Amino acid sequence: MKRLQVSEKRLPAFGRVVCRWFSGGVPALMIIWLAGLVSAGPSVFAQTPAPPGVDVLHRQTKEKPKLDRDTRDLADEYAELLINLDDIMFNYNIYLREYSDDVVIKLRPSLEKLRRELDSMKFVHDQQLLADQLSKSAEELKKTELHIRDSKTIYPMRLYRLIQSLRREITSLDDLLQDDILPRLEENDADRQAIQAYVSSVLADALRSSRDERTVRVTVLQDSLAKTIEMARLKVESKKQQMEAKRLESEAKAPGVVVIPPIPDVKVVPPIPPSPWALVGKASGSGLLREFGDTVSSVSPATPIRIANRYGSTEVVGWDDDVITATWTIEVQGSTRQQERAFADSAKLEVRKLPDGYTVAPVFMQPTDRSGRFIQNELVVYVPARSPVTIANTFGEINASGLEAGVQASTNYADAEFTAIKGRIDITCSMGELTVSTCEGPIKLVNSYSPVTVDECVGEMTIANAYAQVTVNDSRGNLTIKNSGSVTVNDHQGNLSIDNSLGPIEVTGLDGDLDATNRYQPIVVRDITGSVKLDGAYSTLDLSNVRGDAQAFNKFGMIKAEGLSGPLILNNENGSTIIALDDLLRGTSRITGSFGNITVSVPQSANLLLLANTNGSINTDLPMQITTGDEKSRGVLKLGRS
Repeated sequence: MKRLQVSEKRLPAFGRVVCRWFSGGVPALMIIWLAGLVSAGPSVFAQTPAPPGVDVLHRQTKEKPKLDRDTRDLADEYAELLINLDDIMFNYNIYLREYSDDVVIKLRPSLEKLRRELDSMKFVHDQQLLADQLSKSAEELKKTELHIRDSKTIYPMRLYRLIQSLRREITSLDDLLQDDILPRLEENDADRQAIQAYVSSVLADALRSSRDERTVRVTVLQDSLAKTIEMARLKVESKKQQMEAKRLESEAKAPGVVVIPPIPDVKVVPPIPPSPWALVGKASGSGLLREFGDTVSSVSPATPIRIANRYGSTEVVGWDDDVITATWTIEVQGSTRQQERAFADSAKLEVRKLPDGYTVAPVFMQPTDRSGRFIQNELVVYVPARSPVTIANTFGEINASGLEAGVQASTNYADAEFTAIKGRIDITCSMGELTVSTCEGPIKLVNSYSPVTVDECVGEMTIANAYAQVTVNDSRGNLTIKNSGSVTVNDHQGNLSIDNSLGPIEVTGLDGDLDATNRYQPIVVRDITGSVKLDGAYSTLDLSNVRGDAQAFNKFGMIKAEGLSGPLILNNENGSTIIALDDLLRGTSRITGSFGNITVSVPQSANLLLLANTNGSINTDLPMQITTGDEKSRGVLKLGRS
């Protein structure tokens, strides 16, 4: 494979341009402009901290061979890659240990082989073998990931995320090895044995230290797991005893007393009880337990319903009957039994008809240590599915499903989950995880300090979060995300706009256009059918497989791009740019930068005109016409029919 490589001159220079061959080719025009000083230092791919006990200025120890500065940086970088690989294999071995699925069983031999060869130090002396193994493992993980995704009713979603994360970790190491470390090892072939000895020493020390730490970690995890299993067993036994006590108590009651069983966790159609009703309070293990209920029949379709609760969970289920039925279960604890009973007697459940619809709300005095406080507060409401619903909860969970006319809901300091809802969805939360799945919008979600997760939803979506994760999977519709935390979007159909900071952005499988802004964390985009516009700073912009136009603007970070169909507009200030041109590149592209290098890989059968201008140097064995003057270099490369 013919390569073009550009290196700096010993004269004052401000940058460099690197070009390489690979296969492909359609007519295109490429313009490169580079200005600014290239600072000397280690590889732009990694900043490796000095190992313990090593002189920071010289990075030499008595046990390690002496290397010059550039060679030592290369050795440190490769040693760090091997150490990271060892950590990844150890951690994911623990994560996957709890799964016995067929896909995990098939993966284990190859992963174990990778780890054994790492332990045997084979990769220290054979870097190409490591590259082949990483590529093979990444491909195998990709096939497994796609298999799990296409069979999501069979495999747990958490397993899919684990396989996906492991594949991305392996791919990242493979890219670093192939794009940076292997080429530099070829350039330093004369020092290869010294580099291998240095890496072997660093890796042995790191592995020996990590083995001791991991032994302690595994012991702690095993103890924790044993305690968790025992607590679960005790909880199951306690639940069985409670159910048996309730059964005996029910049998012992006098004839004529109607016992209304609580609505079970499984969402079955409950019987319609008399309206309204309340059971006499009864002593429980910790306080006084009491149940209330109310029912309203012949509710007109599309009648608005408002549900309010405080200090407890609220579950709302849409069903086919024109009936509202509500059950409220409370357990009260006070300083005396009389106080508990007085508090329970003052409470009631109201289902009232108002001019604009119905309202469902528990009524009770303000809980205090003196009057009594809630140990349990659960409100379950079944409503006509075609009625629009508003849920207002304070300090309690919300769980809503089966509604067909939309929902508006709010809560604080608690989780909220919405499933199989159609119509306008407007949710506001804080300090609690928000989950929306299999819904048809439009959808508006607002949260802070806790994750937002959207799965398999349809409709225009707006998500606002702060200081937490936003995840969107397998959804469809134009999507706008504003966040100050991490953002992950997988397999989405529709245009996507992201305004983020303080967390990474990762977009994979987007059928639409992407406009993303981020600060201080990377933006990674993969497999985009539309156009892409990225604006970043102080981190990396990483693009691959973009079919539409691509624009990327960055400061103090790297731009890395491959598989782009163009046209391209890339600008990087105080950072390096690495581009592998796609064989389907079209139109006029412009790549500019300052105070950094630009590296371009060119298709071997390309049809393009490449113009390069730099205040630094251009070195190439390609048929490029290079002129130098006034401390500037200009290059013209014509390939194919351009």
